[in-house]
Amino acid sequence: MVKESAQQVAISSVLLAASVAWADGVVQLNEKNKLIEMAKREQELDPNFPFDKVTTWLSKPPSEQEVDAALAVLSQDSKSSEYIVRAQSIAEAHGSLGINAIIGSGIIAFLPVWLVFSLVPGIITGITVATSLKLYSSTNFKGISSEEETVLNWLSESLNEEGYDLQSRIKNSNWKNKIETLRTVMDERSMASRQEKWVPPKDTKPVQCPQYPERMPPSVTDIADSEYQEFRSKIVKRYMQALIGETWSSLEVAHNLPQSLDDELLNDIYWNSPFSRFLTSEFTDNDLTIFQTFFEQKSSEDILYKIDHSHLKDQKTYPGVYIASVIGLFRLIDEGLQVVSISINDKSFTPNQGESWERARLFLLQGSSLSLVGGVHASLHFPTDSVIAITRQYIPENNPIAKIIEAHSYLQLPLNYGVRWSPRSYAHNSPREIYTAFPGPREDVFHGFMTYYEGIEGNSAYPNYQFPLSPPEFPGPYCKALKQYYDVILEFCRTVANQSDLNNLVQWADELNALVPGFPSGKEITDSEILARVLTGYIHSVSVWHYLEHTLYSRLPVHHNPHRIRVEPPTGNDLKTEWWQRTRHTDLFRQEIARRMFYESHTV
Repeated sequence: MVKESAQQVAISSVLLAASVAWADGVVQLNEKNKLIEMAKREQELDPNFPFDKVTTWLSKPPSEQEVDAALAVLSQDSKSSEYIVRAQSIAEAHGSLGINAIIGSGIIAFLPVWLVFSLVPGIITGITVATSLKLYSSTNFKGISSEEETVLNWLSESLNEEGYDLQSRIKNSNWKNKIETLRTVMDERSMASRQEKWVPPKDTKPVQCPQYPERMPPSVTDIADSEYQEFRSKIVKRYMQALIGETWSSLEVAHNLPQSLDDELLNDIYWNSPFSRFLTSEFTDNDLTIFQTFFEQKSSEDILYKIDHSHLKDQKTYPGVYIASVIGLFRLIDEGLQVVSISINDKSFTPNQGESWERARLFLLQGSSLSLVGGVHASLHFPTDSVIAITRQYIPENNPIAKIIEAHSYLQLPLNYGVRWSPRSYAHNSPREIYTAFPGPREDVFHGFMTYYEGIEGNSAYPNYQFPLSPPEFPGPYCKALKQYYDVILEFCRTVANQSDLNNLVQWADELNALVPGFPSGKEITDSEILARVLTGYIHSVSVWHYLEHTLYSRLPVHHNPHRIRVEPPTGNDLKTEWWQRTRHTDLFRQEIARRMFYESHTV
């Protein structure tokens, strides 16, 4: 009897996994492999496991009756059965989520936890993550919704009951703390007020940002409905899949002990990651004053670079969150970089200053992370929107120039429109969303975009945006890779330019010259080399550089580039703190789920 019950639980679990795999109408190869792997694992434990049933589900989905029966098996405990039924009925009453959606969202998270721990934690996780779907899809709420409260209360109660016999596993996995983190994020969400919705004027031509005219790249607001719907089906769907399927694993990351951050790791990050694009060897008079001692000791062979995020001094933060004007000083060595000093609010710190140095390192990494995703990375998004829109209007679609532009424009316009104008955008940083993690209001997020678009006169760390007619130039392997791609693309674009009728591009270039800083005029575009570099700059920015930046940045652990820091900037006599005091689990969770939704690279 016990063996029969165990087999029922096993086959029911695989059945629900198969049901999820069929959610989009087809079972992908990796999903098939996973189902077979699960079935083989069960067969090893029980030679009588009905493997043939699993192979049947690879060709057609389980029926609703089979799904209901599987749920019944997995919820034989009266407490879990009661709450599963309640969660289902609440979801169905809301209309937008039925039983299949609840199952689908929950099982995505259920599987890995079940495989690592056991069945009951998997069920708990599944219901928790299913609830997160309501977080995303609900737009009219005043507090924590009834289904959220139901599930969270049950989770907390369940952890204190002896019937589950999971005390050792709970202790090892820090289960209850993760649930409290999720509850805190929900509380933050319920207490947040709505932001005013920014609505741009709709026009066939790119328009200026009403909030910050001339300070942001023009925005394309007239987007075909078909393109927008495809964006929703491809991109927004993936966002939702990440939110639904990776909530619990993101909580795991937020609670995991991070790799120790030392100077060697810091040097490696600034040499090998996209943060290397901030390196510059030109110093302001203020820099020379702050780091005077080091410049006086500098030998003729030494090459020094700085990482400058001093613009952050002008940005506001939420209560209890800190940022700082920060500048890092590095020396070039054979292996890459060696950190020399870090200035926080114009006061320099060195590696022998204990807690103050540890905080200085963290504030430098925070500054680079904010300056990348809330600053220079926008240059790979917004300015080229105008190129796409004007090309579609002025160049026939069968023209080779138009074909090149169009080939590298897939879903860019609706994506960038969403980033700039949707109140649920990560850039708008509404605390009502569980995936927003910037340290302050959206106005200060956009301040970062504007700073890097306009530049800061007299500071080489802040050049103003210019349409790229040459490869990027900064030290490190990241730039080297970008240059190698650039050279290959340029050769191809020279061939295209040499075969093009340049006189037909004059009006196109003049239109873009007025919209995009540094874009050649109609007179200049009649030079085939200029046209080749325009095409190369466009392709390289939107496809190569954009992809590499997302890929490499997403590999940085959120613990090592936190958007929110919860201790004050160093002063020189700072009390010792631990990593979990410098950041909060809620902040790290928000940033981790955002990393998975928005920064990881995915093929569409």
